[in-house]
Amino acid sequence: MPRGVGKALEKAISPKGEKASDEKREREGKYEFMNKSRQEIFQFLCSHPCSYVSMISKATGLSIHGINWHLRRLMESGFISKRVMGKKTVFYPTEMIAEEDIPILEVLNLDKAKAIYLVILEKIGISQGDICKILGLNHQAVIWYAKKLENLDLISSLEDGKYRRYYPSALLMKKKDKYQKRIKNFKNNIIARFKGERLSPTILRSTEDKIVVRITRGTEKAVLTLHTNPFVTVLT
Repeated sequence: MPRGVGKALEKAISPKGEKASDEKREREGKYEFMNKSRQEIFQFLCSHPCSYVSMISKATGLSIHGINWHLRRLMESGFISKRVMGKKTVFYPTEMIAEEDIPILEVLNLDKAKAIYLVILEKIGISQGDICKILGLNHQAVIWYAKKLENLDLISSLEDGKYRRYYPSALLMKKKDKYQKRIKNFKNNIIARFKGERLSPTILRSTEDKIVVRITRGTEKAVLTLHTNPFVTVLT
């Protein structure tokens, strides 16, 4: 594609007025994370990794075109990665999660799958029919999402006479505990990336599953709350 055509297309799909604003920021030496929309997207993906563009748009109120624009910028600067899941693409903070855990988080970000999983956690041995009644879902939906959860070893099921009952596995708890080393590395990498953006990061608070960071550049500053353990936040 000729360079001029590419620039024109990029301008057409960018949020109105935002491209010019971004170019001005870069001429002034201001980088990716001094953009409030990108801060909001990154914070959302830290608490909901492996989300689709539509999920990010719904949570942030930004348009699909705007989300795609900001995600591309975040991927170019190394903050965000992506993976194609069937016909859709999920996005997550770079180095936050292990490759084999992406399918688990992708499914648990689906509202109905998460709702079914939470009911099974709360009511161990619940029947398929009772899940339908509690959540107001039809049997086909419960069967379909429960099968996804079962294929990922998040739950198990058995026939009890005329009922099918569901039981949670210990997988999510094991994943949560296993992530301690990865969390430490992720926190360190985030601070390193901020410094690479010529920002000045200051850790205001750090807990087992969250880090609060103030970033500054010149007179601009922002405070980011970044969740670091996806297996703690995915069900909240």
